[in-house]
Amino acid sequence: MNKNKSYTQLNHFSKAWLRFRYRTRSWIYTHGGSTFAIAKRVMEPLQEHFKTVYSISRSTEKPPPQWDEIYKKWVLTVNSMLRFGGFSENNNIHVYNVGLHYFKDLWNAIDQSKTRILMEMYNIEPDESGLTTIQKLEEAAARGVELKLIFDAFGSSNIDPVIHFAKLKEFSNVEVYMFNPPRLLGFFKSKSWVRTHRKLCVIDDKIAFCGGMNLSNKYRDQFRDSHCMLTGACVEDLMNMFYETYEEASRIQENNWKPKIFSFIPKGTKFWNYVMNQFKKHQQQNKLFLLSRQDLDVVDKQEKQEKEIDRQGIHLQILGSYPRRGRKYLHRAIQMAIAESHQHCYITTPYFLPPRSLVRAILQAKKQGSDVRILTAGLSDVPLFRLGSLPLYGMFLKEGIKIYEYHAKTLHAKTITSDGFFCSAGSYNLDRMSFYSNLELGWCTFDVDTAKVVEEHFEEDLKQSKEISFEDWKKIPWYKIWLGKFLFYLMLLIGP
Repeated sequence: MNKNKSYTQLNHFSKAWLRFRYRTRSWIYTHGGSTFAIAKRVMEPLQEHFKTVYSISRSTEKPPPQWDEIYKKWVLTVNSMLRFGGFSENNNIHVYNVGLHYFKDLWNAIDQSKTRILMEMYNIEPDESGLTTIQKLEEAAARGVELKLIFDAFGSSNIDPVIHFAKLKEFSNVEVYMFNPPRLLGFFKSKSWVRTHRKLCVIDDKIAFCGGMNLSNKYRDQFRDSHCMLTGACVEDLMNMFYETYEEASRIQENNWKPKIFSFIPKGTKFWNYVMNQFKKHQQQNKLFLLSRQDLDVVDKQEKQEKEIDRQGIHLQILGSYPRRGRKYLHRAIQMAIAESHQHCYITTPYFLPPRSLVRAILQAKKQGSDVRILTAGLSDVPLFRLGSLPLYGMFLKEGIKIYEYHAKTLHAKTITSDGFFCSAGSYNLDRMSFYSNLELGWCTFDVDTAKVVEEHFEEDLKQSKEISFEDWKKIPWYKIWLGKFLFYLMLLIGP
C-alpha cells in the first residue's frame, strides 16, 4: 500500500511540475514580449519564399503586392499566434494518409512502451482496429506500464466498457474514464454538448500520435483522413493537453457514484461472473476481429501509396481548444492564418458549417486577392451536415471562392495551408460544435516543405473531386436548399 501511495504522489508531482512549466512558458510568451523575437526568427528564412510568391500577380488589373509589406503583416500575425503558447523547436513529424500505416506504427509503439501511455480518443469501435488496440493496451498494462485512457461517451457509444475494458480493470496501474457520460434529462443542457473530439496518444513521454483518425476500421480503407506521429519538445505540450481533459474527466466521475467506471462491479459476485462469461463468449464469436502479425506486415494492394510527410528539426505549435473554459486558441490561430492569406488558401474539411467569424476570415482572404479553395465531403458520414452546408455554397460561390466535393472516399481530413508556408492539421472541424463546444487538438507550422507536400495532397484530392459552380448550385432543387436552411438554423437553436 505504501508503494501505491508513493507511486500516486510521484505521479501527481510529475503532472504538477509539467503544468507549472507549461503555464510559466505560456505566461512569458504572453506578457514577456519574447514572442516578437521568436516570430522574426521563424519568419526570417521565409523571405526568399515571399519574394518569389508575391512577385506573381493573380490579377491583370492590379499590380503584384509588395512582398515586404505582406511579410511584415505575417510577422505580426505569427507573433499573435505565438502568444497562445505551445511553441517548440527541433521537432520531428511524420504525417500519415494511409490508415493501415498509422495503426501499424501505433501498435508497434505500444508494444515497445516501458513507462506510460496516455490515450484520449473520441471514437473506439469494437472492430479489428479498436479491439486490437485494446489488446495491445492490456499487454502493456501486464508489463507494468502506467495507462490512462479517456474515451468520449457519445463518440464511443458502440463500446461496452463493462465487456471490452473488463480485463484492464484487473490492473492497478490502469485508469479508464468515460468523458461526459450521459445524464437523465440533460440533452438540452449546454454541458451535455461538450465532447472530447481529440485523437491523442502519448507513449513514454517521447512519441505522440494525433490527428483525425479514430480507432476504427473505417479509417483503414473507407475514409480519407490524416494523422501524424510527433517526437521532440512538442510531446510535452501534447501531454498538457491530455492532462487538461484528464482533470475534467476524473473530477466529474469522482463527484458521481463511481470514481472509475468499474468500481460498481464487485469482483467475485454473480454479476461479475456473468460479465466475464459474456466477455469470453464475445471474444470467441469475434476471433477474426484481432489482427495477426502477417496482417500488419502486408499493406493493402488496393490502397494508393501516397507520399507521406517526414520532416525533422522543424518548429511546431501545439494548440487546443476548450471553449467552456474560454480557451479557443486553435480556432483563433486558424482564423488569423486564413484572414492573412494574400496568395492562396487551401482548406480541407469534412463538415463545412463555419461560424460567422470564420466566414468573415474567408471572405477577407478573397478580397485580398487570395485563391481560396474549399474541399469538403461529397460522401459524408453525417449527410445532414452536408445538406445544412448547401445554402452557404451560394454565398461563397458569388464571391469567387471555389468549392469542391470529394467523392472517392468519405472525406474526414482536416488540413489548412495558407500562402505556401503556413500549415495546420488536427481533429478540428469547421462547424459550430468544434468552435463552441468540443475539446479539439491541432498543430501548426511555418514550414515551406511541409506545406508543399500537404498542398500536393490537396491537388491530388481535387482530381477525385467535383467542382461546384454557381450554375450547378442554382440547379439544386429548391426544397433541398430550404431543408438545408432549416437544418442550419435548427443547429443554431439547439446546438452549443
